[in-house]
Amino acid sequence: MPTPTPTKTNDNYLNIPQMQCILADPKELYANMGRGLGKSTEIIAHLTANRVYDMPRAGFLIMGRTYKQILTKTLPATVDGWNKRGFVEGVHYVIGEKPPWPVKAYGAPVKDYHHFISFYTGTGFHLGSQDRAGLVNSLTVWGIFGDESKLLLEDRFKEDAIPTLRGNKELFKDNPHNRCIVLTSSMPPLPEGQWLYDMEKRMDESKIEAIINLAWFVEELKLKYSEAGEYFKPRIAKKIKSYSKKLNEWRQGSVMYAEASSLANIHILRPDYILQQKDILKGKFRTEILNLRPTRGESLFYANLLHRHFYTDFNYPYLDRFNYKNIKEHDNCEGDNDLVKNHPLIIGMDFGANLNCIVTTQRLESIQEIRFLKNHWVKPPLIIDHVCQEWCDYYSTHANRDLTFYYDSTGNNRQPNTNLTFAQQATRVFEKNGWNVSCQTIGGSNPQHDKKYLLWNLMLLETNRALYKVRINEANAADLKYSMEFAPAKEDSNGKIQKDKSSERKKTIPAEEATHLSDAADTIVFGEFRSALDSIGDLYYDVIIR
Repeated sequence: MPTPTPTKTNDNYLNIPQMQCILADPKELYANMGRGLGKSTEIIAHLTANRVYDMPRAGFLIMGRTYKQILTKTLPATVDGWNKRGFVEGVHYVIGEKPPWPVKAYGAPVKDYHHFISFYTGTGFHLGSQDRAGLVNSLTVWGIFGDESKLLLEDRFKEDAIPTLRGNKELFKDNPHNRCIVLTSSMPPLPEGQWLYDMEKRMDESKIEAIINLAWFVEELKLKYSEAGEYFKPRIAKKIKSYSKKLNEWRQGSVMYAEASSLANIHILRPDYILQQKDILKGKFRTEILNLRPTRGESLFYANLLHRHFYTDFNYPYLDRFNYKNIKEHDNCEGDNDLVKNHPLIIGMDFGANLNCIVTTQRLESIQEIRFLKNHWVKPPLIIDHVCQEWCDYYSTHANRDLTFYYDSTGNNRQPNTNLTFAQQATRVFEKNGWNVSCQTIGGSNPQHDKKYLLWNLMLLETNRALYKVRINEANAADLKYSMEFAPAKEDSNGKIQKDKSSERKKTIPAEEATHLSDAADTIVFGEFRSALDSIGDLYYDVIIR
């Protein structure tokens, strides 16, 4: 069987943060780095490749918030990195199938190879996620790797993933990567990501610096060995062995925390990419590219929005029919396990020059829950028709064709070049695709912000039986989540609470992160539950909203 070509300095370009992480190769690595920095393609791919060689037959876990994230994001980038390092799929490793070679990983036998990657050295990688606990339960591994770790739920990671680090230490007793943890991510949000920031306190910076310097020296010795004559090679080899042993001793118990902006990879990304991302990301540019730690305002419109209001729920029996190469082609409502079949859909739309968006929900009376399933949006030059058709394509197989359609008074406006209002323009697309549309509009002026503020926060408190619980799919409605989490509140001249919608006018904030999507959600909640507020609202004006 061919042997993969080892990584050489002149084969693959490595930027400084990548090189530091790879040279350090600590027992625990927590790297929060900007977009395009090659976290999966270089760092995770290189360190997992190291384990293929120095921990043969060891089993590891590649962990994600959702399994769909593993298939669509982490795995394609990591596979690309493996290929760059000389590994050939089908020759040196196989994904999702029983391996052709007799060498097996240590630990319990793999029952389902569909969620397993096998390397020819016997090293294997289980694919697991927090939304599929069954894939992680009862595993025995010698290390955990995770990309986009900012999405991981801290409690679940410590309860589900960490206990799997129970591989027999005696099998690799001198290896510093025995029970290793490698988590990479773009800059985590606050307060959810605080546990990742706290890892910086565990790092001995001087120790990591010493490890990197010694590792660099060993790499230089390896280069000298490759260029030396036969007389000098034994002497250099002896030095390499001696210093490598010392390097492994230093790596024992080592913890490294690293932060770096995308600018560290400017030689590969090029300045035009950075400028393009600044235009596209706008407000997120600070965290996603410059890698600056985020802040969250104190006065929030959805003040009682908490972790409990979010969930993920995919239909994996459907998604398991596809692999990381073709899963994006089949991204539709068939993959959503939270969608109740044969139950009507409710949507809210927000119309505007900068963004046209749709928020999709279902009202589940049996469990008194309003479930926010997904968001869709388009920006110019795409228009209302495009986002509506995209929505129709996604829900084309949904059996119940009844659609309740909410929008605020702007939906009754029309553009100069058409006799149709914005809402009528959207309805035309829905009806063309076979939907029975029931248009709902407040009519006249829109509801006052303080009423919406009160209704939302009473619902989020979950203390009144007249109001339904709110649950939001944090994977499929990620932009809605962001829009609500960071929507500020302010007081008007009369001391009443208002939603601060200034983000919609700021060029530094992308439209999908502004308050547009939250406004679309407002139309649904107020339209569905305004009568409940009318009956209980006056009793709650003195309630303290956190």
